Amino acid sequence: MRTINYIFLLMAIAVTGVFFSCSEENYSGVQEGSKFPYIELPESVDFKNLAPEELNTLIKASSRIIFIENEEGYLELLSKNGKEINISENIYQYFNRIVDNTNRYVISLRNIGARKRLLTRDGIDGYTNMHDCVAWAIVRATGTSYTEVSQYLTNTYGTGGVNRSDWSDALNHFGNAAHINDFNNTIPRGERLGESYVIFIKNQDGSAHAVNGFFRDANGVFICHDYQNGGDEIFARANGIWDIYKYY
Repeated sequence: MRTINYIFLLMAIAVTGVFFSCSEENYSGVQEGSKFPYIELPESVDFKNLAPEELNTLIKASSRIIFIENEEGYLELLSKNGKEINISENIYQYFNRIVDNTNRYVISLRNIGARKRLLTRDGIDGYTNMHDCVAWAIVRATGTSYTEVSQYLTNTYGTGGVNRSDWSDALNHFGNAAHINDFNNTIPRGERLGESYVIFIKNQDGSAHAVNGFFRDANGVFICHDYQNGGDEIFARANGIWDIYKYY
């Protein structure tokens, strides 16, 4: 296995023959799934619009999810289906989709290489045809039109993206965006965040990617929506995040 080399929450993990587990139940392997109560959500559930009790169920199920990195450097779920870890198949497939999103994004990063700024990425391997992650994060957090946000950021900061030193000014132009100090301790585990949270995920080379919050799971992992890439859910560990802001 190789060190994970990309920006998602998982990116901050350097693994060699170890598992990444959102473990709250000290769950240690797929063979032990039957020892834990069955966890399920209805087939009709909308994972992007979860009711509070549905979110609590998803957070509980996340403690049984174990990721590994294969020899090619891509993520896989250790379990092959929901039955192995005693969760419903739709919950299993939800986390499997996040793995797929991560792997697709890894491919795009490998093709464009490391960048030092928050750059516009357009049409990389057909994965994204949108623009500027900061603009999309602001749009989703404030309801401001993409055209207005994008034009302001381009006119003010140029076409290369927004540097970290300008994040606060850029966000606060569109509302009251407060920087959350010591977010790892001030944002509780199991907390529903919502799109008012703008999270800057850290690249290993020092660059970043702006996304919107969704929730923080029981193990402290942030699940985010990447609206530059169509709203895909991605992971972000606390030590893989530069900064978090919240609009009030």
